[in-house]
Amino acid sequence: MFEGDDDEEGFELVELTEPKPTSAVAKVLCVGVSIIVILLLVAVIYIFAKYPFVERCKFSDSDVITPRDVNNPGVFDDLTLSEYYRVRDFLMSNSEFNLTAFDHASVTSNYVYVVELQVPEKGFVLSYLDGNVEKPPRVAKVTIVFGNNTKPPVLQYLVSLPDNNGLNMTIKPIPGPDTRTIPLPSIDKPLDKVITKYLFSQIIDNITETLYQVLMQRFNLCYHNCTTGENCLRIELFQDNKDDGYSGQFVWARFLSSDALPYTFPLGLDILIDYTSPVPEQWSIKQILLDNKGFTDIDSLLEQQNSQKGQEHVTTYNRDFHPGPDTSPRHGPRLIDPEGKRYTIHGQRVTYSKWNFDFNMSPSYGLRLFNVKFHGEMILYEISLQQILTPHTRFVSPRLFGESAYELVRGMDCPDNAVYLDSTVFINSERPKTTQNNICIFETSGNSPYRRHYQRNSDGGSGVYFGTDDYYLVVRTIATVGLFDYILDYMLRDSGEVVVKVSTTGSEDIRFVMDNINAFAEQVWRAESLNTHVFAFKADIDINGTSNRFSHVAYDRQPTSVLGRTPQAKLTTTAISSENLNKKVGPGNFQSFYVYNNGATNTNGQTRAYKIINNSPVDGYSTYANGQVFSTLHKDTEANIDFHLRKKGQHQILPYMLSDNEGLLDVDLLTWVIVGSSHVTSMEDIPSSPAVQNTCSFSIAPHNYMAQSATIQSADSIWIRPSVDDEDNLMIETFGRNLETTCFHKTVGPFEYSGNKNKVS
Repeated sequence: MFEGDDDEEGFELVELTEPKPTSAVAKVLCVGVSIIVILLLVAVIYIFAKYPFVERCKFSDSDVITPRDVNNPGVFDDLTLSEYYRVRDFLMSNSEFNLTAFDHASVTSNYVYVVELQVPEKGFVLSYLDGNVEKPPRVAKVTIVFGNNTKPPVLQYLVSLPDNNGLNMTIKPIPGPDTRTIPLPSIDKPLDKVITKYLFSQIIDNITETLYQVLMQRFNLCYHNCTTGENCLRIELFQDNKDDGYSGQFVWARFLSSDALPYTFPLGLDILIDYTSPVPEQWSIKQILLDNKGFTDIDSLLEQQNSQKGQEHVTTYNRDFHPGPDTSPRHGPRLIDPEGKRYTIHGQRVTYSKWNFDFNMSPSYGLRLFNVKFHGEMILYEISLQQILTPHTRFVSPRLFGESAYELVRGMDCPDNAVYLDSTVFINSERPKTTQNNICIFETSGNSPYRRHYQRNSDGGSGVYFGTDDYYLVVRTIATVGLFDYILDYMLRDSGEVVVKVSTTGSEDIRFVMDNINAFAEQVWRAESLNTHVFAFKADIDINGTSNRFSHVAYDRQPTSVLGRTPQAKLTTTAISSENLNKKVGPGNFQSFYVYNNGATNTNGQTRAYKIINNSPVDGYSTYANGQVFSTLHKDTEANIDFHLRKKGQHQILPYMLSDNEGLLDVDLLTWVIVGSSHVTSMEDIPSSPAVQNTCSFSIAPHNYMAQSATIQSADSIWIRPSVDDEDNLMIETFGRNLETTCFHKTVGPFEYSGNKNKVS
């Protein structure tokens, strides 16, 4: 051992001995372990080579999304930022209009209200899609409000956007109930932010200052001189939805609390304002409602309140809606895409399985689908929501469906695995605004077989099973219009079926004075009412081209004299030859509706058709429509309902499209589908009514369009049958799918939410 000296004596000598020979058993064990390790290594390498689990989990939206080409937008694509600004600047420079920038406009100004895509005439677009003509020029539809009374108050114009940057403009006739060219009267000016600004400055600010003491005594809230976060009122404007025999323009100012549930717990104070006059100084109060009592002016209300001094009750409510102590903190099931998404999004065109289609977001009509093709054949040229009616309430929000499509919450409004997309609209502003994540697209499952059958073996042995999963693509947006939230889904199935569904949730419209939660409960119980929502959809169905027919198919039970036989179903098909033959559908017989090409057949010789199945045929809705499903001749001048420009109290859907009795045999048709839901209010609607109880839908499904089910070719199928060689063994065919799922995505949200702060584009 080293002791600190430099000579050799400073080291300790260690004796080296020969190793003992290894036994034969030990050698065998070493070799065996080595072989096992090598085999395991080979197996691991093979498994990772064949099933690259690690790589399979590395998916992102960029794998399926190709950004839109803003320099060469598709014919159905929303206007680009550049196009929006070109249109705006072109109009602002036109001295004929004498326009004022929206943010600086007054009630007496001329200003641009909406700019949106105008899809070119259908015949032109179809010729372009078939490769017969060049791409049609891009066109913007512009709604201009003329406050200076030098023109009719609201007109729409079409502005063409050719590639050479030169613009031209034509007036767009607005259809009316008697003629298709008259402009709308002043009563139909939309309630926009310009008018809203003056309603507050001219009327509401003065009202709240005058009622300061009453508001504080009754509600411990105020609007004038309030403290943010402590005692501030919330005031919202709703257009009057009823026609009470007086003419003009009226809006309700609703006084609400500033908490998260203002509609569920209203204050019971509503003021009806008459703003018919073009001069804001002449606007006036038409009616005041407090405690369901009517007053004609502020002085009458103050006199009544002064007489009841000392009897006031400050309104308090129980708003503790937090989960109870027994609520499990564990997460519920989640949707995953174990091998990546099975759809792609190229700009604003989506490809999924046998489907491909375009989509866009209109500020007026919301989310729309165009050029919907199945197996390469067009089924729908367009499907879109055209009108929403809420006849049970007199309070209607002036906001449009697309303008009101706000940001979606990941993992709640749509699944984690959905692709979230932005949209840009130009409305109620002097510049376009982008809302983040207000469209989502995802694939999901119905959680039950789309179809299945088990055929039992006659001798008790193993039978044959065949089943197909119910996977389908969903394109969703959610709009909040006033009190209500509308969840709009377009669903596309491998069977060739398109399902359209609207689910309604949100706050109930309850107008009572409640001193405490028990009184509130009693009022809800006594005030059970039927809340009704009616939706008008446009379905431009094209079967083997645009030469189509529309038929009602009724099923009647016919008596029979044969013993033991039930009454037989008799099918009656009636082709609708002209527009005035669209009849109201009675509640007695089951009805189907067919769009078909009279000269086109499938391989078995049957007429190819698509049927419209109204899954929400409440008969009372025909009060607001000409039927539940009906057809009109397609005309580009009657292709949409400009429902944001309609007259007050005019609830009739399509008032002019059926008026000219045009022929409907072997022509280009439009189909209109009216669906709705009704809901009786109850205490369970606090804090908001459940969407699952307020859902309506309709289906557009193939009928003899193919010779057999399109799902027979689906890879999402399983076939189980006995082995040919050994009946005790089963052959399981999964058509190339690996049914074992090994990749689970990391949950991606909801961790980020902008609060719907629009991007100023």
